Amino acid sequence: MKLLVVLSLLAACAFARKTFHGDQVLRIHPKTQEQIQFLQSWEQSNELDFWKAIRSIGVAVDVRVPANHLASFKLELTRCGLVYEIFVDDVQTLIDAQRVDRPAAKDLASFDYNVYHTFDEIQQWIDDMALEHTNLATKSFVGTSYEGRGFGALTISARTGNPQFVINCGIHAREWITPATCMYSAKMLVDGYGSDSLITQLLDQVDFVFIPSSNPDGYAYTWSNDRMWRKTRSRGNGVCVGVDPNRNWAVGFGGSGASSSPCSETYHGPAAFSEPCTAAQRDFVEALPNVKMYIDVHAYSQLWMYSFGYTTSRPANYNTLDGIARDSAQAIFNTHGKFYEPGQISTTIYVASGVTTDYFYNTVTQCSFTSELRDTGRYGFLLPENQIQPTAEESFAAFKVMAQAIIDGQCEA
Repeated sequence: MKLLVVLSLLAACAFARKTFHGDQVLRIHPKTQEQIQFLQSWEQSNELDFWKAIRSIGVAVDVRVPANHLASFKLELTRCGLVYEIFVDDVQTLIDAQRVDRPAAKDLASFDYNVYHTFDEIQQWIDDMALEHTNLATKSFVGTSYEGRGFGALTISARTGNPQFVINCGIHAREWITPATCMYSAKMLVDGYGSDSLITQLLDQVDFVFIPSSNPDGYAYTWSNDRMWRKTRSRGNGVCVGVDPNRNWAVGFGGSGASSSPCSETYHGPAAFSEPCTAAQRDFVEALPNVKMYIDVHAYSQLWMYSFGYTTSRPANYNTLDGIARDSAQAIFNTHGKFYEPGQISTTIYVASGVTTDYFYNTVTQCSFTSELRDTGRYGFLLPENQIQPTAEESFAAFKVMAQAIIDGQCEA
């Protein structure tokens, strides 16, 4: 009888939803190298959740501090002379605002693009779009995750033989705005074809390939257990769960900006493509016949970037990539007045090795990009649902600029 009770308690703990009552997000302003080193020591301890990474002197750092560390950490900040402000007073309050109970969509007609959706709902949406819009939408199977979840892609295409623009979303599980943006963008393409002259022109010449949720297990886990989960859910190291799927790619694998510690949020994994979801995306994209552009969509910080991430050396087509990024950022600004900073990954945000963008730059297309969507830190990874539509609209404006660059021949090798 006692054994059954113990097993029941263990099972309950395994499936309990983690809460964040009293956790705060602090924006910290390092002004000296010693202060940078102080923050790096905390980052390496894995006791705090760095939402906005340590970059350099004068660049703000966002950190989620668990309630049980708040008093001591704030005291250490003061002793170190670090100025900080409270950006999120209670993390759980923002999470609860994203979890309003609502009936599940029964079909495409009842699908609400202005709310966040579970992994299963996203996969059903892919099926429904392909069934409803047979003249434009096609479903493809990308692969199967570590925990056995199949995940798909949706191609919006008006003509056969067009060059392809791959838009990947959701590789970091907690960045919910990115799958929502992928789906909204596909909807705007389908709705606009035949009625909007620019969308019609673009779709007649470019195929858009959306992978709305490329980290299935991690994303599902953010709904069932831990809203702040970032990594995959593989259990290969025996210490901590998961690998950062955007440090698991072969180009620059294991270099700067990736960690060899299994408990780190940027753990690169035991080997490149150790994660079934990254290997599946690699195989899927490389099998596409005519990829001319790729973008990996992330959040947050409002950035529109391009290769390289693993080195500060400029790519050979730097001027082309920089021009496309600047034009995309201008299109974003023209939509809702939001400023997105354009630039190379390694010099705009930080050096990051083993990332999707660099891999596909080397193997598929030299027009390879990464974006960071809204916002700049007020909500961070917990962007309210009322910002889904404007975020998607400004991102879609940039996607149209990028598609036009393909048509103009800027992405020819």
